[in-house]
Amino acid sequence: MAGPSTSETASGSQQPVRHMQSKLTYYEIQVHNYDPESQEHTTRQYFANLPMVNADRLFSRHTRCFSGSFTDPNLRCGYDGRVIATSLLKTGWPESNMDIADDTRDECHMLRKINRILGDDADLNGRYPTLVCGGRARIDLGNGVMVDDSVQSILAEVDTEVTVHRVHKRLVIEPLGEPLNTVRTVRELIMVLYDAMSAYSAIHDRCQILHRDISTNNIIVCRNADGSARGTLIDFDFALDIEREATNPTR
Repeated sequence: MAGPSTSETASGSQQPVRHMQSKLTYYEIQVHNYDPESQEHTTRQYFANLPMVNADRLFSRHTRCFSGSFTDPNLRCGYDGRVIATSLLKTGWPESNMDIADDTRDECHMLRKINRILGDDADLNGRYPTLVCGGRARIDLGNGVMVDDSVQSILAEVDTEVTVHRVHKRLVIEPLGEPLNTVRTVRELIMVLYDAMSAYSAIHDRCQILHRDISTNNIIVCRNADGSARGTLIDFDFALDIEREATNPTR
């Protein structure tokens, strides 16, 4: 098979997303993972299908979502030539604190805390996202110098007075689900909503995190092996960590 042709687009400076075109069509996307304990940055290569959710505007958060996996589709793919998706990649430009240690409303932080506190509760398994990896996208300036891919770094030479600080972030989560309107019966709808609301209550009561964006778009339907449905509460972009906010009341 002839080698794939590629095209590259940049989300910010030097952050390529490679569009591979051969018998398969997919994206190769770098996902930078940040470990807050070791404060180390690592990079993983993600293979994605065409966007499930595309950014509908040039400015603001510019959120996009892709289904995909970390398995190279040239080694294993579906009969339709698509990446066999096992997870979801979310990429966007949320408002963030410049200092990663003070980024109190970071979605990766929220999910790490939720996964740590609720991870051993089998009854809640699958009712909230599992963070596979994620963090701030990084720009290589050469000579081993890496900086965050942010509005501040992009406009540093032309505008030092950036009023809204946005940082490019990517995160990979599981499980992969379907929209709420794919439920098949009223009973399924009730069970899916029950699952999502039980996750909401546990996350608030035990993790001290307030979701703040409950909507039909942020509850997905996941299918078990027997075809039964369960609900998952997603999208912690607007969430508040009540404990961290209490120590930073000026926000």
